[in-house]
Amino acid sequence: KMFFKSSKKNNSLGKASKTSSRKLTQQIIQDICSIAPYEKKIIELLKLGNDKKALKLGKKRLGNISRSKKKKEYLNIYMRNK
Repeated sequence: KMFFKSSKKNNSLGKASKTSSRKLTQQIIQDICSIAPYEKKIIELLKLGNDKKALKLGKKRLGNISRSKKKKEYLNIYMRNK
């Protein structure tokens, strides 16, 4: 008989879960450092209405389309608050 090992679920997304202390430290760092140059470029593209180019630039810098979508949403909120 052949026995197959049950594959474990990939926990790569769960490893970076947001705890209260982590949220606080990220917020402090964001306040001090402001935004990165590539984030400024994405904001300019979003202002012009080039959502697709903004996603492509985010994917190039962040390495993943889902990270790029999250960053785009974050920067949209950031623009609305400023």
